[in-house]
Amino acid sequence: MNENGKPIVYTIGQNTIKDYTTKIDQNTYTIVNRHRQPAKPVPTPKEPTKPVKPVLPKTGMNTNDLMSFIGLLFLITAGGFMLLKRELMN
Repeated sequence: MNENGKPIVYTIGQNTIKDYTTKIDQNTYTIVNRHRQPAKPVPTPKEPTKPVKPVLPKTGMNTNDLMSFIGLLFLITAGGFMLLKRELMN
């Protein structure tokens, strides 16, 4: 009560915040803060899409043939050196 016998009304002076309220109960002087949760958006179902097939790199047969030829030359050369080494050791 103030000097005139009237009840004191408490207020809160603050900037308004979206979805947030503050109230004071004048009888018990308790502060009630409320935050209203915004409604969650309803998810929209996605349209079914065709699965994407993995794309292999385009390595033509030319590359495979070349590597096979180089490997065959290496084996022949290595075999020749092994035979040459065996003949020189005897």
